[in-house]
Formats: sequence, C-alpha cells, structure tokens
Amino acid sequence: QIDSAPCVMFTWEASPACKKAIKYLDVAGAKYKVVRLDDPWEDGNPIRAELGKKVGRSSVPCIFIGGEYVGGFDGGVGDESPGILEMAFKGTLREKLMAVGALDA
Repeated sequence: QIDSAPCVMFTWEASPACKKAIKYLDVAGAKYKVVRLDDPWEDGNPIRAELGKKVGRSSVPCIFIGGEYVGGFDGGVGDESPGILEMAFKGTLREKLMAVGALDA
C-alpha cells in the first residue's frame, strides 16, 4: 500500500497527530491517500507492525511520499524522515510533493 498513491498516510482516526497531518496536507493542497489502521483493528495492527519493522517506528501517522518514508507529523527516525512539519518549515515538503505529482504547481 506504500506505493498505492504518490502520498500515502497510515492513520488512526482518533489520533491528534494524524488529524494535524491531514489538516496541514489539506492546507498545502496535497493529494494523498489515507490508510486507516483502526478500521478494523484486526487488519490494521499487522500492517502497523510491518510498518514499524520497515521504518523503525510504529507511531502514526506514518507518511510516505513517492514510496519513501518521510516520518509522521512532527517527527521521524532521522534527518531523511523528520516529519512533515519540519519539512514544511525547511521548505522541502512542497517540493517533494510536487516531484511525485501529489501537489499541483
């Protein structure tokens, strides 16, 4: 599912960080796909475990742009995946979204 759209976000509906990520991707005008891990839980928990193994972090949201893990809303696992908030402040979020066709110029 990571490559099923230019920007894919794995979420829980009730998560405050997920709500913020959705809000700010909407503000940016990004096109993204939401994959809910809590509907139903029994399907989402194994996916969450696999995401944790793949990226080294099991928190949500878990955001991929162009198939590449960029972190969550306000954090990630390193300089290459700082989360979309830091990317927005650094000026790299819009550029990355445009490069994969998830944001119109």
